[in-house]
Amino acid sequence: MLGARTIVRGVRSYRPSITLGVIVALSLISMASGTRASLLGDAVRDVVTVAAYPFLVSMHAAQNAVEYTTGAVVNYNAAQRDADSLSGELNEARLKLSRLAELERENDRLRDSLQFAEANPKLTLMSASILQRSKGMLTINVGSLHGVQRSMCAITKDGIVGIVTEVEPTMSFVASLHHSHCGIEALVGKARAWGVVRGTGNDINQICQMEYIALLDDVLPGDEVVSAGGNIFPGELPIGRVLRVQKQGDLLRSAVVQPYANPYAIEELLLVKAALPETDAMAALPAQELTFALPDERTLQERFAP
Repeated sequence: MLGARTIVRGVRSYRPSITLGVIVALSLISMASGTRASLLGDAVRDVVTVAAYPFLVSMHAAQNAVEYTTGAVVNYNAAQRDADSLSGELNEARLKLSRLAELERENDRLRDSLQFAEANPKLTLMSASILQRSKGMLTINVGSLHGVQRSMCAITKDGIVGIVTEVEPTMSFVASLHHSHCGIEALVGKARAWGVVRGTGNDINQICQMEYIALLDDVLPGDEVVSAGGNIFPGELPIGRVLRVQKQGDLLRSAVVQPYANPYAIEELLLVKAALPETDAMAALPAQELTFALPDERTLQERFAP
């Protein structure tokens, strides 16, 4: 026991010398035999490779993970930019399509108005756009500076819309057939029964009333109502169709009328500035009175005074 301890102490004391001796011996062996040194190097290399393999695998996996994450972030940002760009292009395309559709609708309306004007050469017409609608009253974009006057007739290709009640320099107000301030002398049915079409002032049912029809006049549901003509409204312009007939007092009847022109569905209308009288009436007029302007601005006293 004592000898073993002595040996251990001796090895510890001469450790540097022993280590140096081992290295020198290995070097000599390596120089003496290249093959054996190669084998020893291969063995050492194999040991190191086996020991380092898990670390290499982990490092490779970590590198791949970093590259994948970085690539995913870059691809996501690129995809987000592409999506934003495509979304902007799609919104712009939708806006262009909406504008084209609106232009097409406007062209259709203008074409209809032009065809109506060509089909009615006796009427001198002015076009106007509707700015606002409120309880049967329409605000249009032309006024006295454009030649608009009170009591002008407002029409569309479908029929009479109403009458101009107020005029300002750059805009005017039209009481439609749904407004209680609108009144038009009219004829109805084959019997050409006379009456006055008035608005009910009701925006819900959107109908009007033809009053003062004689009790004996033959008026039936489905009969067409047209303007009677006069100083304000040219004759034979369509107004609407009779829905039902009802009694109005002991000697008169009234009719519920559905107007042809819907003031809540139109964007433009036409104002009648002037009209030629019918052919039969023209024969009885002097040459200077073959046309008459609308409306007649004289007061009632001036019109009917003896």
